[in-house]
Amino acid sequence: YFGDSLSLVTLMLYVAQSTGQASAVAMLLLVGDFAPALVSPLTGTVSDRFDLKRVMVGCELAQAGLVAVVALWLPALPLLLLLVGLRSVVAQIFQPASRAAVPQLVRADDLPAANAAVGFGTNVGETVGPLAAAVAIPLLGFRGALLVDVATFLVSATMLGVMPHIQRGQRAVLTSFLGDARAGLEYMWRSRIVRT
Repeated sequence: YFGDSLSLVTLMLYVAQSTGQASAVAMLLLVGDFAPALVSPLTGTVSDRFDLKRVMVGCELAQAGLVAVVALWLPALPLLLLLVGLRSVVAQIFQPASRAAVPQLVRADDLPAANAAVGFGTNVGETVGPLAAAVAIPLLGFRGALLVDVATFLVSATMLGVMPHIQRGQRAVLTSFLGDARAGLEYMWRSRIVRT
């Protein structure tokens, strides 16, 4: 989350400087939030169907690759928006996989503390990332600041790679990929707490 917020601030400043248009910055933010929201029922299904460790490592490597392309190329706005949207979708796949991994890695007694630590770490990363961007951009430029984010993904992938295998329980009923996505949407629609 540190690298995500660092790169978000970096890209916002880059887009503002290179286009001079507030609407371009708004599109950047919209693509980063809207694209993953559209496919979130499918991204959660990916995490449910495949090995969590492999999903997480793959997502971190894919995000590193996408941010590296942006950093090295600094493409024009349309391609930049596409790359940011793709990275956001990959991040949306990572998130449920990482949340599902926590109960498999800690004892039941330690789960509340582990969840609190994950939440605390997320908030700290999202707070410190923009401050790091304020330091990194003047020192390293836009490319260098984005390459710091690439490094965070590579460190994360390495750490996840040495993590023990995550054992999952067996699914009672195997359904289709779209059936699982539909079941998730139906649950969200029926659950008043989730809808509000």
